[in-house]
Amino acid sequence: MRKLMGIGACVGFALLLAGCGEQAKKDPSAKAKGQLEQAGKALQEGLADSKAKISDAANTAAEALGVQFSKATEQAKQSLQSVKGAPELVQKVGDVIPSLQKTLAEITDKDSALKALPKLEELEGTVSKLSGQFDQLPEAAKKTVGDLIQKGTGSLQPLVDTVLAQPAVQAVRPKLEGIMKQLKGLND
Repeated sequence: MRKLMGIGACVGFALLLAGCGEQAKKDPSAKAKGQLEQAGKALQEGLADSKAKISDAANTAAEALGVQFSKATEQAKQSLQSVKGAPELVQKVGDVIPSLQKTLAEITDKDSALKALPKLEELEGTVSKLSGQFDQLPEAAKKTVGDLIQKGTGSLQPLVDTVLAQPAVQAVRPKLEGIMKQLKGLND
């Protein structure tokens, strides 16, 4: 009987240890799961915070560019009043740059990039049409319009780079690069 009790005690002790071992194994996984959930929440909050910061910075830049570019557009229109087609072309450039900037400022993730795609396609078509009008200008007028385009694209480039640095928005890369290439090509 004593032997049976000893065996029973050993088995009981072994089961107790095994149970503790199982419990110890469960606790770390539960703890790890909780940590992963917390990390996931923090990541989502961080992404939302990053999107908000990108959007805020883009809007601030858009406002600053808008004011400066509007002044430059008005000056260019005034200096080219007597050149056939130049004031209209300057106005179109004056509309395209801020529109592109506003569109880019709204791109913070894949969904907003896909939403912006039709507007980028529209802007790409508009910029394509500007090329023919630009080619018809006299050289002096081309220089003035080219300087305006250079100011606009120079101010847009940091925003373009910020948007293109986001891996989730690669759907707009071809359109955006095409627009910028066409705009810069007008000034070459």
